[in-house]
Amino acid sequence: MDKRTFAILFALLLATAGIIAYIYSRPVLSTPIIKLACADLTQGCGNQFITLKVDKPPQIMRPFQLTVEMPQAKEMHVSFAMRNMDIGFNRYRLIKQADGWHAEVTLPVCSQSRSDWMMLAEAETAEGLVRYQLPFQATHDN
Repeated sequence: MDKRTFAILFALLLATAGIIAYIYSRPVLSTPIIKLACADLTQGCGNQFITLKVDKPPQIMRPFQLTVEMPQAKEMHVSFAMRNMDIGFNRYRLIKQADGWHAEVTLPVCSQSRSDWMMLAEAETAEGLVRYQLPFQATHDN
């Protein structure tokens, strides 16, 4: 290997190491989660910036319609999880319509027959990402 090739490879190695060091040294920006309380999701829950509502009480393995009113959102996703339980990937992209953001949601069966759910709504706005967390109960079809 001649000196010129070595110098080029060495410069590329240094540049790559610099980029990697820069990426890993940047502080991780975490978006805070705003917690919402909810007495009845069918009546609508939220605050002055967001309202989440379902068309019927959520049931396991039964589709329901979720509507989110948040005019400032440019994009909207929701995901569903349980504390200390891996239920797999349950993320929905909501579709913008005249009366808000919509998705048809189906909650999976929990192997422990639990029904304590956490909905995480994530909205991309002009100011950046906003995240809301809402606990709710789902029923089992008997």
